[in-house]
This record gives sequence, structure tokens and C-alpha cells, in this order.
Amino acid sequence: MNWITHLISDFLDLLYPPVCFHCGMRTEPGQFLCKSCQSELAFLEGELCPVCGTPLHLGICDTCAGSQFVFDKAVSIFSFNPVCQSLIHHLKYKDMVGVGRYLGAKAAEYCKERNPFSAIDLVAPIPLHPVRLRHRGFNQAGVIARAFARQMKLSYMPHLVVRARYTQTQTKLNRVQRQKNVSQAFRVKKPHLVQGRTILIMDDVFTTGATANSVAKALLNQGAERVYVLTIARA
Repeated sequence: MNWITHLISDFLDLLYPPVCFHCGMRTEPGQFLCKSCQSELAFLEGELCPVCGTPLHLGICDTCAGSQFVFDKAVSIFSFNPVCQSLIHHLKYKDMVGVGRYLGAKAAEYCKERNPFSAIDLVAPIPLHPVRLRHRGFNQAGVIARAFARQMKLSYMPHLVVRARYTQTQTKLNRVQRQKNVSQAFRVKKPHLVQGRTILIMDDVFTTGATANSVAKALLNQGAERVYVLTIARA
């Protein structure tokens, strides 16, 4: 049956040629980006804040200056450039879950190359509220985190942290409003699983860090030893 599957796949490629999710140019079957756009999806380089991972300007971190982060370290693998933005848009709003698996694999590639964290016990995604989850149909952070954990051979717990209340979208809020919006918005479903352990929480984009920080507070309050944050992009 394998040859039939390949035949169908080749036929569909003729009818619907694969195109780059960013620029729309023809690309290779199974690829989300053309070679030109792939070259723009490079790992984040330069001088980065050792706490929140923000690119530093003259050695100063503007993100940490306006926040009190409780997580031990946050890392993003890409800048939120137009190519990365296109991939995340296709994942979140066009139901392209394959993009999430691809991004999770890229995050694993990054961590294998650079080893930014010490030993991790559990991987968990930033959770969606059930209302938003029903509307979208899946948690984009969960798709990414599951693929990452599989590649890294780490324990993955999709429901370790849950939303304790519904919050409005953070998109149009400033830093202070974001912090207030997600304050005490999360709870740990099974506290005994986090006590004395190192937890890695994952999301698609790190903007001000308010959401990740709120999740980290919930985990640390239940006895987690350390909390790390890994996101695909840095806005």
C-alpha cells in the first residue's frame, strides 16, 4: 500500500503544488518554506539577557527592567521576523498543526546544539482556557511542546497547568495590563508531580513574559525546584 500512498501524494502535488507559507513561491514537497525563506529562519544570535533571553542593547535588558520574573531562565530560538510570524500564523489560525511539529523539532535542534538548560524533569505547554481551546480545536503550544519532548526524550504533561479563569487576549494590552490580566490565572492540576522538580514550560511567542511568569509562579508556589521557559519566537 505504500506505493499507492506515494502515488496519491504525487498526484496531489501536481494538482496543488506546494508553496512557501511566507512568500508563496513553489517549494519542495513536505516543506513549509522555500530555501530563501528558510535561510531567514536562523537561530537567535548576539548578546542575550541571561534571564529572559531578550537581545540586549548596550548591555541593558528593557524587558527585565519593567518586570519581576520568577522563572529561572527564558530562551527563544528565533526572532519574530516576518518568516517566523507567517509560520506561527499558519499554525494558530489556519490549523496547520504540522507547522507546530516542525517548530517543536527546531526547538529540539536548538537545545541539542546549545544546551541552554540544566536537567529537565517535565515539559508542559502554556495552557489555553477551555473556551478558547474549543474554538481553536487545539493548543498550539501543546503541539510544539509535544514534538519537542518527543525529540528530546523528555516527559510531556499537557495538563500539568490549567487556566483558573478566562482572560482576554494579550495582543492589544501593554506590559502592565498584560501582567494584571494573567495574574493568578493559572493553577497546577497535580501539585505532587512538580514538587522538587525542574519544569520547562513552552509557548509560541515571548512578548513581555507576563503569561510565562504567571505560570512559573503557580509552579513555584506548588514546590517546583526550577522553572524554565522556551518559546519559538521573541517579539
